[in-house]
Amino acid sequence: MKSVICCPVDKSDLVKNETVYECNVCGRQYREEKGVLNLEYSTLPDVDGHVPYIWSDVFYFENVLKQLVKPNDVIVEVCSGPNIIVPLLLSRLNIPVTYYSIGINEAHLLQQKRGVRFPIYSVKGDATELPIASGSVDIYVGHHAINDIWLTKGTAGVERSYEEMHRVIQPNGYIIQSDCVLQHDARVGDPSTKIIGLSSLTRFLTEHEYHWVMENGGELDWVIASQQNSCEIIASKDFTIHGSL
Repeated sequence: MKSVICCPVDKSDLVKNETVYECNVCGRQYREEKGVLNLEYSTLPDVDGHVPYIWSDVFYFENVLKQLVKPNDVIVEVCSGPNIIVPLLLSRLNIPVTYYSIGINEAHLLQQKRGVRFPIYSVKGDATELPIASGSVDIYVGHHAINDIWLTKGTAGVERSYEEMHRVIQPNGYIIQSDCVLQHDARVGDPSTKIIGLSSLTRFLTEHEYHWVMENGGELDWVIASQQNSCEIIASKDFTIHGSL
């Protein structure tokens, strides 16, 4: 079985020995400590280290995952932060999957691992230079990720994260992205103002010939996309979609 984890610099395979993971092309070595493999790398400079406080709409998210997740899927979430929403919902589905959580904050990764009794592969890495092999992901999740990336890497980082998303997803895989509201950032005059929105994402998806839908799921806007598959989401009996945008 082809390895999902790869070197974030040149996307080549990593070989594990007793103490480190080593790239078989560039020779870079990466270490695993406290159950977190540190693959953090980005060609883009940090812009800001602010982390917004944001919320989730769990019921809508669960309904989406119920319809998209298949047995043995490889699921990658970027910028998960300290929340455990995705592994919690995956454990509720009781479908065997492989879940990778990619983030730059080690404390958040460790908190997430302690939050649920669900196998989490925690990797310290950057959404703009994913240490994930091309075409190896069945479901890519960016739950509130776009604004987080914008706060730390700027607009260039957001666009780069889309390129990496496109690189790692399988043609018949699914992309799930949610938009969020920034509440605690000095650059936001109105706390309800959305900085990035999903308009840049939908432009990218259209340019790369994805099928996609945008819906309002409670407090958030969501985009579900796939290159080959339909993206229709059927409303749950216990949650009413407020209408397509």
